[in-house]
Amino acid sequence: MSIHFRPSGDLNVSTAPTDLPSDAQGRDVISEEMTRCKNLSVDRRGRVDTRDGSTRPSANAMTSRASFILEQAGDRYAFVDSGIYKNEAALTATGLTDGDWSAVSYNAFNETSQSVFALNGTDRKRIDSSGNVREWGIDGPGAAPTVAVGAGTGLTGTYKVKITYARLSGSTVLSESNPSDASSGQALTNEDLAVTWVASSDAQVTHVRIYRTLAGGSIYFFDQNVAVGTLTVDTSTADASLAGEVATNHDRPPAGTIVAGPFYNGIIFIAKGNLLYWCLAKQPEYVPATNFIEVGPPSRTIKAIVDLGGQAYCVTDKQLWYIQGAGAGTFNPIPLQTLAGGPNQFGAAGVEGRGIYHLGRDGLYLYSGGRDTKVSQTQFEALFDSDATELNGMQPVGAWPITTQWLWAFENKLYFHYGVGNLIVLNLDTSRSTYYTFDQQLYAPTTDHTNRRFYVGDAGRFVRRVEDPSATDDVGSGIDWEVESMEFTLQTRRHFPRWIKYDADVEAATNVTGKVILDGAVHHAHSLTSNRKTARRLIDTGNGRRCSIRFNGTGPATVYAAEME
Repeated sequence: MSIHFRPSGDLNVSTAPTDLPSDAQGRDVISEEMTRCKNLSVDRRGRVDTRDGSTRPSANAMTSRASFILEQAGDRYAFVDSGIYKNEAALTATGLTDGDWSAVSYNAFNETSQSVFALNGTDRKRIDSSGNVREWGIDGPGAAPTVAVGAGTGLTGTYKVKITYARLSGSTVLSESNPSDASSGQALTNEDLAVTWVASSDAQVTHVRIYRTLAGGSIYFFDQNVAVGTLTVDTSTADASLAGEVATNHDRPPAGTIVAGPFYNGIIFIAKGNLLYWCLAKQPEYVPATNFIEVGPPSRTIKAIVDLGGQAYCVTDKQLWYIQGAGAGTFNPIPLQTLAGGPNQFGAAGVEGRGIYHLGRDGLYLYSGGRDTKVSQTQFEALFDSDATELNGMQPVGAWPITTQWLWAFENKLYFHYGVGNLIVLNLDTSRSTYYTFDQQLYAPTTDHTNRRFYVGDAGRFVRRVEDPSATDDVGSGIDWEVESMEFTLQTRRHFPRWIKYDADVEAATNVTGKVILDGAVHHAHSLTSNRKTARRLIDTGNGRRCSIRFNGTGPATVYAAEME
């Protein structure tokens, strides 16, 4: 009787190794199933290959590990506890508080370049394309302007003034604060009005905008822009020449913990507790204080905001919520019938054509078509057991929730990270899975859409590119890999293996061995050094009830098959 192992099936650590599928053809038993598949790519049928390596795009370490990384126009922005980096070079940003960050890239309808908008529960920052770190939005003046009789002529009546702080490009208003309180009234008789104010301490402010009433009026209309550096101006603008009314809905965003978007018609969402805020359409610096809805009870805070097909979904630790609507005043949270929620802002991922993958206490779930299914049940259920120990070389997931858990979709794969550098990788096209290990914990996954790259932060305080096809190691360390077949059994007698053939390309790898496993213990090991040399190799005398075949090594290799008799 011959045993044939072809590693083209599924990695499965939850089913008993003897119960995995096999096919009997005459005196041959053939199986593609794997009880081990570590650091190997399963993207090609009929073979497994050592996965791509990882590299650091910069040798600069940051002051702390990254809690969020974002790509904009090919540049990497990394956010650490109290610092912000662009391509691993620290940006000038003082007074930041420690905390996990969240960020989006967007631009207002009246701006030509994008900015990065970021928050961490306390700080709210905007990073422009030149790397200047500014406030996200502009605080309104803390004091009302003062007015007096000016030196000129032209106005008759009683007038009041409000001012705003603003950021202009030429004559275009890019961002503007809410207005100050009103000044006292000043009576004039063919005189002009002198206006004095307190300067803003915000470095992004370029102008003060003056708004004035009509004679005896109560509505404030635009009078003029005054560049910073001036604190007093006289105005004699005729009432009929005043422009638009001052806006009062230019509130800065709340000090939320998660930001996502844009959705719908240029909407940025911000989560704070169980409240979901949104900005004015295409105006990310204006978040009116009344623009919010409650998503579930206050005891269930929003952990993540997910985009699926341009629609927004909120995730709590218990449930998914669909945010129905398309604009201010129409948003409504719809609870979905899900079996689990997610632990953090990376605890859920929307995948087009699939649904929303999300992490529960006992496994990985997929919400699709109105149904929530535990997709880790068949192959990886045992890893989520709270008492689980190492299973076939795979580390258990551990208690929930833990901050090491995250999900990320990159190209046609879904990555589930847990523990210290453990990843279960699901090929979304073939549904085949594999297991990756890295030397340290990974954080803050992101996709560089400009360059089609997958970045993470690592515990060594670096940004790291994973799945780098040009790399054959992990930042200089060789990639250890292994693959093992199911356990073949003979119902009525023991195995007496006599010889084995290994089909593998291992010329670029080191320390490669092929092993015959009997009853869970290595019975015989063969050193493999050549390219697809399939000559018979003799096996020491011995027998066992359960028999499997294992390959392992370090570095680039391809395993095709093994045959044993």
